[in-house]
Amino acid sequence: QGGSTLKDGSVELMVHRRTLHDDARGVDEAMNETDYIAPYPPFGDASRKGNGLIITGTHRLVVGFGNNGFGQVREQMDE
Repeated sequence: QGGSTLKDGSVELMVHRRTLHDDARGVDEAMNETDYIAPYPPFGDASRKGNGLIITGTHRLVVGFGNNGFGQVREQMDE
């Protein structure tokens, strides 16, 4: 998960991504998370097996002023 503001008035959030081949964006490998790996390392060359992972969840974006941002986030976490 991650987020950034690349220009004023916009927010980009990355929740989960899956690539079958290295996309040359930093991790130097494909990001193909699946149900399981076989054979499990160190007992041979691991290969991904099963279905791709499905991630679910809830995200909240809190926008505030000054240095009270964490206080607003904490209130949301306690609900």
